[in-house]
This record gives sequence, structure tokens and C-alpha cells, in this order.
Amino acid sequence: LLWASLDAATDVHHAIGAGLATLAGHPQWVDYCWLTLYCLVFGALAIRLAMETWHSLGTQAALALAAVLYVASGMAVMHLIPLETPLLKIVVPTALEMLAHLSVVIAIGLFARYVHLDAQGKLPVRLRHKEVKRKRRSRGKLAVVSDQSDAAEKDEEQTTPAKAESAARSTAAPSPSRPAGGPLSQAARSSGAVKPAPQPVAEDDDDADEDDDDADGDQKLSRAERKRLKKLARRDQQRRAA
Repeated sequence: LLWASLDAATDVHHAIGAGLATLAGHPQWVDYCWLTLYCLVFGALAIRLAMETWHSLGTQAALALAAVLYVASGMAVMHLIPLETPLLKIVVPTALEMLAHLSVVIAIGLFARYVHLDAQGKLPVRLRHKEVKRKRRSRGKLAVVSDQSDAAEKDEEQTTPAKAESAARSTAAPSPSRPAGGPLSQAARSSGAVKPAPQPVAEDDDDADEDDDDADGDQKLSRAERKRLKKLARRDQQRRAA
């Protein structure tokens, strides 16, 4: 914009075109040289500006009008537009150029307004319906994922008590496959490093065992044999505890 203001006030493009034409060795190519340079530099900037302001319809319209006016001004400079009087040949290109500059300024003002309204959330729904749809889709996906995670957590909460109970039962139940007085306990007792403490046995266990034996209905064993078997079982329990 600063360069456009400088060019409109001083016509510096004529000096640039004369210098490039002199370097090229063709002094009659003054207009061709500065028009080509301006098209390359400011054309790239215009494409970048159009990409940046793509969501603002008013900005795009103002930029398109500015591009048309610049092209018409260049065609008038190159005498591609037939102008009869010398006054029109001077006024028309200058007027088109100034209107193009004004269109660029209006485009930047419209885009600044668009950014300000977008930051405050005051844009019409017509301009933001795509963004709203994307947000709704993302929210729906997040809701589905959260529901799945909640269901998984509930399943885990329901299964953990059952797992805890089964683990407690497995730890509480004695393993019948382990032999009484295994190799580890025998080695410890032979080395004298470990001295198992005898566990006291309640006297009421005899009555309970006798009641269980009576309830089983095993009449083949005598009372002395049952007592001997109970003593052996108590010794096995003490070995296991050691």
C-alpha cells in the first residue's frame, strides 16, 4: 500500500521501466518492462492475499474488482483500449489505477471487519455453517467415544469384585499338590537357619473333627485310628506353616 501511494504520487514506475529498458538495450520497451515487473511482484502478493482472505466474500469481491481495474489500467497504458482524445489517454489510466488502489484498501478494511466479528462470534450462520457442522461432527464422535469409555469402566467395575473374590478364594484355599515338608523346608531345617514356631492347636478341634467324622458316617475306623490320623494331619499343617 505504501508503494502504491508512492507510485500514484510520483509515477516512479516510469523511472523503473526506463532503467530496465536501458539495461535490456531496447529503450522503447519502457511500458513493457515496468508492467512485467509489477505483474510478477504484485501478482504473487495478490494471490497470497486472496488465499488469506478466502472466507470473506466481500473481501474477495473487492480484490476481484481491483484486479479488473489494474488490468484495464495496464491495457490503457499499452494503448490496447482505443481512446480518441489526448485528455482521455491521460485521465483514464490514472483514474483506473486510483480506483484499483481504492478497491484494495476497501478489501483490507472488509477483511479486518470479518476478523473482528469472527473473534467476537457475531458472524451470520450462513458464513459459518461449515464450521458449525464440523464442530457438531467432532462433538458427536467425542460423545460416542465417551459413551464407550463409560461402558468399559462400568464393565471393569463389575468384574473387579468378582476377580477379587476369586483371587481371595484361590489364596485362602490350600494347595493339595504341594507335598508336606518340601525340599526347601527340609533344607532350611537341616541348616538350622529357620526354626519354625509351633502353632497352638485349640482343643475344640478334636470335637469338631469328631463331629465331622461322625457326620461322614465312616464306621470302619476305630477311635484310636482316627486320633492318630488327626495328629498326623496337625503335623503336616505345622510343617506347611513352617
